[in-house]
Amino acid sequence: MRANQDRAALIQAQRELSGAPLPEDIKDAQQKLNSQQQSVLMAIRTRDDAEGETSLRDMEDTLAVIEKFIGN
Repeated sequence: MRANQDRAALIQAQRELSGAPLPEDIKDAQQKLNSQQQSVLMAIRTRDDAEGETSLRDMEDTLAVIEKFIGN
């Protein structure tokens, strides 16, 4: 849910920038977020707790970068 909210906030931020590109670190975080979310879901499905914790930590770090940019 948090990732979806941050994605929506990034879309809104892009609109407010009137088409100007997002900063490179934010674009990178946006791209990483999708694969990280998939990794978390795969770890949950396969019941790989160690991978799940690592993937979740990575995703949390990425969300922190995005949330700092959007002001959350």
